[in-house]
Amino acid sequence: MTHTTRPAGTGDAIPPLRAQTVRSTGEPARCTVSPVDASEEERTTAWLTVNESVILSLDEFR
Repeated sequence: MTHTTRPAGTGDAIPPLRAQTVRSTGEPARCTVSPVDASEEERTTAWLTVNESVILSLDEFR
């Protein structure tokens, strides 16, 4: 699953971001957030990747 967005109120200061979730058998689902135009290497070395189980919805966070 991939989702693309620009953080609210940032104008052009922050590039549009992509959240991509990868699911593998026997492994936890992982979500990587990176700029839309990041290379494959940049997505795995320079940006945030977390287990999907630790991600909260906005409603849970509020």
